[in-house]
Amino acid sequence: MTINRDFWLLPFPKGKVPNWTCPRCGRGILRPIDNGFLFAETGDIHSEIARHGEYFDYCAYTFHYSVLLKCNNPDCEEPVASGGYGYVDEDVIVIDGRLKMDEMGSPDTKLTEVFLPVFFYPPIDIFKIPSKCPEAVTQEIRSSFKLFFSDPPAAANYVRKAAEEILTTKNINRFSAKNKRAKISLHDRIVEFQKSDPESAQRLLAIKWLGNEGSHSNAVTKNDVLDAYEILEILLDILYVGYHKAVERKVIQINKRKKPLHPST
Repeated sequence: MTINRDFWLLPFPKGKVPNWTCPRCGRGILRPIDNGFLFAETGDIHSEIARHGEYFDYCAYTFHYSVLLKCNNPDCEEPVASGGYGYVDEDVIVIDGRLKMDEMGSPDTKLTEVFLPVFFYPPIDIFKIPSKCPEAVTQEIRSSFKLFFSDPPAAANYVRKAAEEILTTKNINRFSAKNKRAKISLHDRIVEFQKSDPESAQRLLAIKWLGNEGSHSNAVTKNDVLDAYEILEILLDILYVGYHKAVERKVIQINKRKKPLHPST
C-alpha cells in the first residue's frame, strides 16, 4: 500500500484545494464553503515593493491562509477548518509540450501563489484506519495525523506509541513479571513478539527506529513519517483485517493445485 507522496507533500495552487477526504464519514470530499479560502501577505511586503520598485523579488512573497471546508457527502456535511502558509512559485510556461520563450530567448515563466497546510481541525486521516483496529491504537495514530503537517518528529513519536499499543493488544507485557513497576522497553517487547510473529516484529522495529529519531531529533521529515505510515498501514491489515494473509493463502492454494480455484462449470 503506497501513499501518494505528491498529494501530501507538494503545495497546491490558489483555487485548487486538494481532494482531502472527510475525517468523519471517510467517503466525502472536503470542499471550501462559498468563498471561504482566505489568505493575506505576511511581513511588510508593501514597503519592500516601494523600496525595490520593479526589482522587487515576487518570490519573496509569503502568505498565511485559512479555509473552512465542508464534506460534500449530503449524509455527513462535516465542517473542517484548515490553516497554513503560502509563497509565490516561479515555473516555466509550457504550451503543447514546448517551452514558451520570451523576447530575450529565455524560457518564459509565470508566478503562481501556492499553499501548504499546517493544521486541520478535526484532523484528517493520511491513510484509512481499519474499522477493526483497536481503539487505543487508533487514538495514537490519529494523534500522529494531527501533527503530521506541523511537527513531523512529534508525529513520528506518536506512531511509535501506536507500536506500543499494538504489542499490548497482542498480549506482550508492558511491565516485568518480577517487578510490576519496571517497564519493559519497546525493543525488548518487539524481541518477545518476534518469537510468535517475526515478520510483523520487523515492521514494528522499523517504526521504533523512526519514532526514536522523532523523540531525540528534529531531523525527521514528512517523508520519514509517510514511511512509517506505509509500514503501519500494512501492519494493521495483517494484524487486524487479514486481507494480505487471505491473498497469500490463495497464492499457496493456486500454486499447489496448478490451476484456478474457481473453474467454470
